[in-house]
Amino acid sequence: MLLALTVVLAYYVKGVCGFGNTLVFTSIAGLRTDISQLTPLDLLVGFVPNALIAWRDRKNACFRIWGPLALMVLAGDIPGALLLKYGDAHILKIGFGVLVILLALDMLLQREKKPIGKVPSILLGIVAGLVCGMYGVGALCQPRHGQQRKLSRQPVHCVHAG
Repeated sequence: MLLALTVVLAYYVKGVCGFGNTLVFTSIAGLRTDISQLTPLDLLVGFVPNALIAWRDRKNACFRIWGPLALMVLAGDIPGALLLKYGDAHILKIGFGVLVILLALDMLLQREKKPIGKVPSILLGIVAGLVCGMYGVGALCQPRHGQQRKLSRQPVHCVHAG
């Protein structure tokens, strides 16, 4: 019952702001269940809403932005999934807590992001893939350089992670 209420709350948050379902779902449900069991469930439940968002926003998608990022995320996704499968659940929960705190601090201290170089962008993409593979969180998928805001005022959604 708690799991069902958590899913409803998580997707209410996704409906309001377009993201955050995995952060809400994993944070609440992770109090009773291992993250290694929650991530596949969240990815399965999130497939339809993410497909609908991708279909709705397909005309605003710019391959120059999401193409290279998607390849880097896929490169990190497989090692992340393996870490999820074979990693210690306690350490994964601590890592997820640290990730949520760092993302909250980044949002709290929001300032104009300066463009970063090619190598840091590649590393960030691979780390985003690791995070997607371990936790199903696509929060790092948003471009961290100024290009996205210059090209479009529409939000960028990481379709495969929610």
